[in-house]
Amino acid sequence: MDIHFQLGTVNLGEEPGRLFKTQIIAAHDQALQHLQPYLSPHQVRFLDQAVMVSFSQRMRSCAGRAIGGQEIKLNYRLLLQNPTELIPTYLHELAHILAHRLYQARGHDPHWQELMAWIGQSPRRTHQMDVSGLKLRQKRYRYLCHCSEHFISAHRQTKIRRGVTYQCRYCHEVLRAAS
Repeated sequence: MDIHFQLGTVNLGEEPGRLFKTQIIAAHDQALQHLQPYLSPHQVRFLDQAVMVSFSQRMRSCAGRAIGGQEIKLNYRLLLQNPTELIPTYLHELAHILAHRLYQARGHDPHWQELMAWIGQSPRRTHQMDVSGLKLRQKRYRYLCHCSEHFISAHRQTKIRRGVTYQCRYCHEVLRAAS
């Protein structure tokens, strides 16, 4: 199985990006070697499909995310602060990718747990890293109705600009921007 690294705002040609890339490739190869004795010849063919790996500087609290059985996003800022968690996080997400490919499984089900054990990892669902310095306070926009004021997210603000309306859950009046 090949790994393709998607370049974003993280330069994988410079430290620590280059080190992260090297460590991921080594852990990936080792994990696949551990898995092969447990898989049927039919299942082994799923290991040949490439995995896209990218680093995100926008992630806030999760260490990584497996997307659609083919892509892994890793939290660059969190893993930069906790470099010893890079490999366990990558292998956690790789197990999600493989569980999806082999069993159409999602989440932390028994198939995922079994794959984690086969690659020598503890099937933990969450990490224990401190994310307090990573969380960015999201801007809120003030809206009014007949009975109170509401603070909505930037995402909902954008939807309102595109014509979506929101109502107060108490007085059912359409929310309007505060001037």
